Amino acid sequence: MLKILPLLFTCLLACRPGPGWRPPTFDDQFRNAAVVLVGTVAQTNGDQNTGSATFSNVQWYKGSGPRTVFVDGFRSSAACGVDTPPVGEKIIVFGCVEKRTNVVTLNSFTIGAGATYVNENIEEELKSKRTQRTTPQNRPNGRCKKEY
Repeated sequence: MLKILPLLFTCLLACRPGPGWRPPTFDDQFRNAAVVLVGTVAQTNGDQNTGSATFSNVQWYKGSGPRTVFVDGFRSSAACGVDTPPVGEKIIVFGCVEKRTNVVTLNSFTIGAGATYVNENIEEELKSKRTQRTTPQNRPNGRCKKEY
């Protein structure tokens, strides 16, 4: 019974941002992430509540790394996270790097932050950020800025 109570509590409350909350902008997420990449979801692990995904054909916009990347930290949007995306979707990831394992984790510095589907607007934003990729102040150290 005690194990069921937290789940029931989460389901009843769902994700309700407080007064004054605003969704993170592209610039907010880019600035707070140590790495930014775009890739296609090749495989998912876990379930809707907590999951991870392997991304293929990865393009790096902040930081650098391999063409295939494992990303952890997806969790249900009902719990104020980002749902694990379906296989085949093109996603932008705003992340942090776990130095010991080289696993990218979502930078969930605020509700709904860390990943989003790629669309025309996002692609234009990325093009404008690509020039920042090699500037010294944007070299990631793996850590992300946390604002909560």
